[in-house]
Amino acid sequence: MNVAQLKAILETYDDDTIVRFAYDYGDRTHTQVSPEVRKVLTSLVQYSDYHRQHRLVDDEDFDEADNHNDQGEECLILTN
Repeated sequence: MNVAQLKAILETYDDDTIVRFAYDYGDRTHTQVSPEVRKVLTSLVQYSDYHRQHRLVDDEDFDEADNHNDQGEECLILTN
């Protein structure tokens, strides 16, 4: 999803609507938990062969990244 797509979705909601994100808690029943978004950060992400998905990387991690051909991409990260 890019910022334009996110804006289009957000415009359909009231300004007072709370924003949350969801993830699998990791228990045996795969409970989905949903904390509030408290921060929006900009970070570099890079695909990880080990995790089989993108992960956040910092300057130290970037040199040791799984795929050295992937320069990573800057994106917005929603956190609690």
